[in-house]
Amino acid sequence: MIRSIVYRLIAGSFFIFAITAVYICAYLPDKGYFESLGLKTIEVESPDMSAIAGVDTLDLMVPTISVPDSLLSRDSISGLDTILAQLNTEWNVDMGSSDSTKQFKIALIGDSQAGGLIRFLNNYCQENNYRFSFAVVWYSASIFNYAYADTVQKILNKFKPDFLLVSLGLNELWARDLERRKSAAIKFLKKIEHIPYCFIGPANYMEDKGINDVYANCVGDGKFFLSKDLNLPKGGDGRHPSTEGYKIWMDTIAKWMYTESVYHIKMVPPSQKYSLQKIKRINLNAAKYKGY
Repeated sequence: MIRSIVYRLIAGSFFIFAITAVYICAYLPDKGYFESLGLKTIEVESPDMSAIAGVDTLDLMVPTISVPDSLLSRDSISGLDTILAQLNTEWNVDMGSSDSTKQFKIALIGDSQAGGLIRFLNNYCQENNYRFSFAVVWYSASIFNYAYADTVQKILNKFKPDFLLVSLGLNELWARDLERRKSAAIKFLKKIEHIPYCFIGPANYMEDKGINDVYANCVGDGKFFLSKDLNLPKGGDGRHPSTEGYKIWMDTIAKWMYTESVYHIKMVPPSQKYSLQKIKRINLNAAKYKGY
């Protein structure tokens, strides 16, 4: 009798395990499908995609380059050039022109929080007759990726923005190796010193271990925007702002850029929502491609 009960329990456990495995597999992305296309999937830092993106399905309107497997090698010399050529071909970008009548070009680079700012920065750019040149969203990135990889430097040299917004720090809130990150920050800032820029600190919902101070000291007054004291609504993952949080964040950044930053860039609040179709966005994932 006891043996029969034990057998039934074991059989029942195997059945539950099998059903659970089928359920999980049904909801996982078909990785083989992406790999058959020669593309890497973007592995974000949270399963809550809406919180990561910080925007709704309108973000699907942004032209995006996903990086092919064959280009995700530190030894690949032509990989990034191939991506840039694809950008130029697909969206007919007029690059490298010195014509002073061209629109003032703003670019955005950073980690996943930069991705959430795209939609709202775009509204400001169009309202003020600026061109949103491109965005690089490097998921899970830190200052090391931007300092020691030549990826972004090549992109900047190609598109030549007139002004650069950098949004970094989310993945470094727990960092204690602050001297190493200070050295990396100095190296990165040396790369972009020829471009007017502002550095946006992370919208952190916990106390950092000093990374904001590192960035603030390296960047200097009037170029660093401290975000951690803002009361921004959280997204579903608790690490990124919600859609409304990103809007409030961008509004606050824009006001600071206009009134307090060293550049006093005109940022009149948008009177409407604008199309995202003219923005060029490159997605990278530090878990798959650290760049150095």
